[in-house]
Amino acid sequence: MTLADRILGCLTGIATGDAIGKQTETLSHEDVLHWYAHGIRGFEGTPGSVIPRYAGNAKHEWRSRVQS
Repeated sequence: MTLADRILGCLTGIATGDAIGKQTETLSHEDVLHWYAHGIRGFEGTPGSVIPRYAGNAKHEWRSRVQS
């Protein structure tokens, strides 16, 4: 494994964690349990669908994205 491979792996991990973490950003522990009772196992919903806790909030209607 080269240094470049390690750097790419680190950056990929950071980006993935940040994208998945967006779903719980600013939520209290109780709210995380409410919205994700079975835990966060990855990206929620189908690509293009509104993340459930943002539904109805036109200003911040975050959508799931396709990972390329």
